[in-house]
Amino acid sequence: MIGFDKKIEIPFSKGKSILCFIVFIVFMANGICVIIISKATDTRILAISVAGVLLSAFGAIFFLKLIFNKKMGIIINSFGIIDNTSSMSFRRI
Repeated sequence: MIGFDKKIEIPFSKGKSILCFIVFIVFMANGICVIIISKATDTRILAISVAGVLLSAFGAIFFLKLIFNKKMGIIINSFGIIDNTSSMSFRRI
């Protein structure tokens, strides 16, 4: 049992966040290359490329914010568990 004065803090893994950020940047660059090279002859290829660039940009922004986040990922104290692992978390479990 955790006492009243003890607190366990589990930080985010910055290395994994940086790796995911790099992967999203690579996917975004590939999508931009496909848009430039395809010359917009096939609308399906152009639509898929634009969707890939937009989704990659959102993912890169999310992981960039996560890299510079100062909060701990999970905090366990006498009041319960505080979850900061996602942007949609309800904090207390």
